[in-house]
Amino acid sequence: MQNFNLYEQEELISAVRRHPAIWNKKSKEFRLLPVKDRAYKTISAIFGKSPEATKGAWEALVSKYKREKQNRISAKPRSGAAGGKKYNVNTWALYPLMVFLDDVQRPRKVQESPNVDHHNSDSQFSDPLLELNNSEAETIEYSDTVDEV
Repeated sequence: MQNFNLYEQEELISAVRRHPAIWNKKSKEFRLLPVKDRAYKTISAIFGKSPEATKGAWEALVSKYKREKQNRISAKPRSGAAGGKKYNVNTWALYPLMVFLDDVQRPRKVQESPNVDHHNSDSQFSDPLLELNNSEAETIEYSDTVDEV
């Protein structure tokens, strides 16, 4: 995390939390780059690091938090589901410090593909030969003879 040790990462989370312009998408200041830049400069001065390194470390923490949260969600057993993969929910020490992001960062909704019923004649992918009605089927003539070339 950009040369931030565990203690500095904890302090970085605490410092960023005091500056909603960096993390709170609902804040009016969130879209104001000068305000964000000032916040990163203020925070970076605490650690004696560049604003770019501070911003990179914060973004890495947010990314790690999102992955960790997704792992925890997918590790929960579903109703009626068999075993599934096991995930130790106590793997990242900084996770509890990042939960304040839950109010402003929601996971994307995943849209599932529609189910296509291949056996239904209303399906757009049905076999046209199977859709012939009885009157059309009766008019088809078959010949037992082979035409010579």
